[in-house]
Amino acid sequence: MMQIRFCGFGGQGVVLLGEILGHAAMLAGGWAAQSASYGAEARGSTCSSEVIISDSWIAYPKVAEADVLAALSQSGYDQYISQLRPQGLVLFDASLVIPKETERHYAVLATQLAREQLGNPIVANLIMLGALAEITQIVPKEKLVEAIQARVPSRFLQLNLRAVELGGTLARKA
Repeated sequence: MMQIRFCGFGGQGVVLLGEILGHAAMLAGGWAAQSASYGAEARGSTCSSEVIISDSWIAYPKVAEADVLAALSQSGYDQYISQLRPQGLVLFDASLVIPKETERHYAVLATQLAREQLGNPIVANLIMLGALAEITQIVPKEKLVEAIQARVPSRFLQLNLRAVELGGTLARKA
């Protein structure tokens, strides 16, 4: 079983990340539970999306202690870093987050690269997801692509697929 928490602020697509990853896990034949938490504001408040992936039934659908934290904002990182397992893995958007430590932390310039290489900062979330999927190997790449195709509007599909691929490429280079 792997417990993953995405965090950031409203408007970054954090909830979508959890939905896509959980969907991909189910397409791969696993079990998944996903939940989300966000402030009353539609955009700008801290939010999180939790995904538990297992090869058997999941008794409790909330992340107790994350194996992986993917932080897209400083406030999210600060709020959730203490809820990471001692040997847990952290991916952080180095464009927006200054980590407290460096051990088992992976910097992903998600927002900067989304803007510079893809021309749209809104896909920083998918760059982070691509890096996470490559590093953890939690779901097969083809199932991740299927889940994106099912969850992302067609007019944004190619941009999102390019973002996931860019995230995977960054992770392979690291």
